[in-house]
Amino acid sequence: KGVLVDPGGGGINVAIGLARRGVLARPVFFHAGETGELLIQLVQNRGVLVRPEDAIELEGDEQTRVTIVTSLDKAGSLVPKGTPVDEKARQRMVDQLLDPEQGVKAGDIVVMSGSLAPGLPEDFYADLGRRLSARGATVVVDTKGAPAKAVLFSKPAAATIYSLNHLEFSELVGIDPKERAALIAKAREIIESQP
Repeated sequence: KGVLVDPGGGGINVAIGLARRGVLARPVFFHAGETGELLIQLVQNRGVLVRPEDAIELEGDEQTRVTIVTSLDKAGSLVPKGTPVDEKARQRMVDQLLDPEQGVKAGDIVVMSGSLAPGLPEDFYADLGRRLSARGATVVVDTKGAPAKAVLFSKPAAATIYSLNHLEFSELVGIDPKERAALIAKAREIIESQP
C-alpha cells in the first residue's frame, strides 16, 4: 500500500543505531549514482554525520534492496549485485581509515559489517582489520562466508570481536551445528591460537 525508502547495509545500520543512542559514528562507505546520493541524504536524515571524503564514489549505480511485504509474517527481498569497487576506490577507503591525521587511532572502535562489495578481495576485512588492530583500535567484524573465514583464521588477529552465530561458525569450521561441545572446543582453540 506504500513505498518506504530506507538507508541500509551492515555499517550504515550500525552508524544509524549508534546515532539513535547519541553516539558519534563516522561511516566510511562506497556509493554510486543517484541512488548513492539519496543514500547519503537518508543517512544524514537519520542523524549521522557523513563527511564528503568518507562517502567514496564509484562509477555506476548503487545496489538497491527491494523488500516486498505481503503480510505481517511474509516478506521477500530482491538484492541485485552492487556496483563493483575498483582498485582506486578500494585504496581510497584504506587511505581514509589509515590517514595519520584523520584516520583510525588507538582506542577507536571500528565495525566492519555486511557483505563485501563486488570487486573487493575476500581478505579485505582481514587485511584492513590487521592494520587497524596494529594501530590499537578495537575491530569488530560481522560478516559471513569466505570474508569471515579470512578474518577468523587471520594471523595476526584481524578482529577483537567476531560476530558469528553458531550456524555461521559451524559452516566456517566444518563442524555439525548440533555438535555444541565440538563447536565450543574449536572456538576456544581459535581464541587461544591468537597472540
